Amino acid sequence: MKRSLYLMIAMALVFSPASSGPCVSSLYAQGGDVPSDVPAGQQQGETAQPGWPAQENLTASAAPGAAIAEQQKAGTARAEARPGEEEIVVKTYTLKYISWRDVANAARFYVVEATGSDSTLTVMIRKKHIADFEAVLKKLDVERKNIMFRVFTIIAAKDGAPDIIKKPETREIENRDLKMALDEIKGLWNFKRYWVEAPSFVMVKDGSEGSNVRLVAGLLDFADFGLSLRQVRLSGDELGKRNINVGELKLDLNVNTPNASRNATLIDTMQISVREKGYLVVGVSGLETGWSGMALILVISAEIK
Repeated sequence: MKRSLYLMIAMALVFSPASSGPCVSSLYAQGGDVPSDVPAGQQQGETAQPGWPAQENLTASAAPGAAIAEQQKAGTARAEARPGEEEIVVKTYTLKYISWRDVANAARFYVVEATGSDSTLTVMIRKKHIADFEAVLKKLDVERKNIMFRVFTIIAAKDGAPDIIKKPETREIENRDLKMALDEIKGLWNFKRYWVEAPSFVMVKDGSEGSNVRLVAGLLDFADFGLSLRQVRLSGDELGKRNINVGELKLDLNVNTPNASRNATLIDTMQISVREKGYLVVGVSGLETGWSGMALILVISAEIK
């Protein structure tokens, strides 16, 4: 009789909504078996680490079944991990050639949070990712090479030329590489006459996001050309076989006469690539000169310094 009474009291305590938490805990403390659906971390009274990433926190509004399953999954993963490898630490690095934002973007897989200044980078990072992150940082924080572009603006015609061209026709193109580049488009355009401007030299740093320059102008009256380069990147390691990639290139014609001024984009192209010391015909654009069959040809070459 007494045994039955004790059993009824125990059942009332265990299943009472107001006291289920403490009673379950006290039963465990008395040596009862731990239910299999309680995560290993909770068995030891584990608490979340301060600053733990938001994606590992449980959502309070989740359904009870989903929350328990999520707890089991997280607890199992932590139990299988080597001790301490999930711990988050704060480390600070000195930067020489790259901005902290570029590092944080390139290594975002490893970094929980990042901030910095002109010469420092501070990251919150898991211990298990430190070695991989530092290997990436070593490759990124190196002195960027200079890339020198030689830019040729060439007026081409099938027949005669208007008076606005100030220089005499180029009878002989002495630059052999430039001549070969122009010969490649002869079959397409059938140009017979060329006026070659002296090259403009544009120096850009590898990794540069943007550069705007005014080119050498001596061919046309009251006009010059503006060049815009965006997202210049060097690729490849073998000398003589590296490529210079340009995310966007634009060539604008700026006309300033005594009576009027106007601007026009002649060439606007994306994602071009030129082999170092090679020559590339970037584009051909018609010129509104009143003479049919005239065009502007843009050729570039690039050399790594």
